[in-house]
Amino acid sequence: MAGKKELIQLELNHLNQAPRPVSVPGMEPGKEKDDDNDDKKILALAVDPLMGNLWAITKQHHLLIYDRGGNLLKTVDLSPADLGEVETLAFEPVSASLWLGGKKAVGRFTSNGDFVARVAVEKEAEALGVTPFRLLPTLSLLEPLDGSLTNHPRPPIRLGLGASCNAVPCLMPEAYRQSLLLDVMLNSLTIGNLFTIAQGEAHYTPGQRLPEGTNILTAQAKDLFGHASEKITSQFTIDTIPPRFIALTPTDGSTVTTGLVTLQGSLDDPTANVMLARWFRYGREPRRLPVRLRRGPEGRLERLHPRGARPGEESDRHPAAALPHAVTRHRHRASLRQHG
Repeated sequence: MAGKKELIQLELNHLNQAPRPVSVPGMEPGKEKDDDNDDKKILALAVDPLMGNLWAITKQHHLLIYDRGGNLLKTVDLSPADLGEVETLAFEPVSASLWLGGKKAVGRFTSNGDFVARVAVEKEAEALGVTPFRLLPTLSLLEPLDGSLTNHPRPPIRLGLGASCNAVPCLMPEAYRQSLLLDVMLNSLTIGNLFTIAQGEAHYTPGQRLPEGTNILTAQAKDLFGHASEKITSQFTIDTIPPRFIALTPTDGSTVTTGLVTLQGSLDDPTANVMLARWFRYGREPRRLPVRLRRGPEGRLERLHPRGARPGEESDRHPAAALPHAVTRHRHRASLRQHG
């Protein structure tokens, strides 16, 4: 907010805080407050909705550029642009252009105060308008994905950070992403302050193993203006315990006289599958699985795979267990022996 001789800053997110005075060259508070000299009067203000930078026009034909903290970054002399006395100022965030309306012309400047173009006007420019602008932070879950299954007891959590300008994705400076506050809950525990933000992503690896089974993650981001992203939710499953056979026949030490053996049994994991080594016989829980024996150690049961898997596909996502039995057929009889 600008008065005749002073400039103050109000935090809209903290209106209970006292206003903060912003220093303006030649306008020291108390020194010229009662002075009738109007040369330092602030004529117009504009704010960058992306970064919170402030531009102020003084009657001395100066453009003052402040950062969000109220620090003066740059002073630009407007006299060379020959705009006349500037009475209106507008910032267009999509193109990051600063427009100044004077009695002689309308001037376009970059957000850093560099002159771009001048458009002469017959009468003074009393008002400028720009397209309404709405900035929102965006948040996406990179891993673990919703509904995913992993055998990692401490899976890394990665969030993608971005921004939406008028409902269209837009590139933001790294400073904006670094300023985002993360509200993240993992199994009802707050972990948002544990994330590290770098290169448009937020990373966190749990310090301790997560519980077996379903884990729930929720996340939301807020920028320094108080704008909030949509809340995202993910449920992922951790399974680090290999499946086991509860029962399997033929039993250990049994003797068979035929080359055709039917394996029967059950597993402690109803979602597990079984693969037979060398035969590549593949199927779910082996309640009845016909197997023809050959001479030599041909019948070893090798791995368990999760539901929907194929041999060799799931070793990095789900535990696999070597099965405890192997079958060797001899010329006149077959025996079953225990391994491991």
